[in-house]
Amino acid sequence: MRPRPWRKVGLLTGRRKKPGPATGTTYRSAEETKRLLIDSVERLLDEGVPVARITARAVTEAAGVDKMYVSRFFGGLHHLLLAVIEDLLAVRMKSMISSDVFVPGGDGRVDRPVEQAFAVYVHLAGDDVLHPELRTLASVVVNVYAEQMRREFNLTPAESEREAMVGLVWIVGYLQVGHLLPVEPTAVAQWMSLRRGELRRRNT
Repeated sequence: MRPRPWRKVGLLTGRRKKPGPATGTTYRSAEETKRLLIDSVERLLDEGVPVARITARAVTEAAGVDKMYVSRFFGGLHHLLLAVIEDLLAVRMKSMISSDVFVPGGDGRVDRPVEQAFAVYVHLAGDDVLHPELRTLASVVVNVYAEQMRREFNLTPAESEREAMVGLVWIVGYLQVGHLLPVEPTAVAQWMSLRRGELRRRNT
């Protein structure tokens, strides 16, 4: 049975030890090894390596573990990349609310983890076989985002889910073509501020 990378990172149970690198000098649990591999992908992205050039070998070399570990712990590179998307959006991001997604300062830039997650998602979307898992992962991200909206703005479950969906569509569109639109960067921050104000007034 395939591993399910959309399960929350760090919530796996059990502490059975797995062997580390081939030298046998390092021993880690399954959770620690998965975390190490996810961190290695994110480090490669931070270094500017294009998603298409990230290979299982590059990841394991960056992590300093056996070349078979990506397959062993994730079932393959694509499933590791799915886990990276969830980690970027549901763990590394404080929240998906606009004030956290857009870098403070009004220059219209999107926070780095969101850009990276989008780049990985687009890369994986080219494989039709992965579409069911990408949809499942998208649902997980929407649910996390909706819960953040519910807590922040005191929305009903239906309202928070709708706002989360609209927000994600807006972010995706902005990442795709925002640089081509006749929009001043400062306008983005202003729109987001107005929208947050409307949501708060609606539920006070």
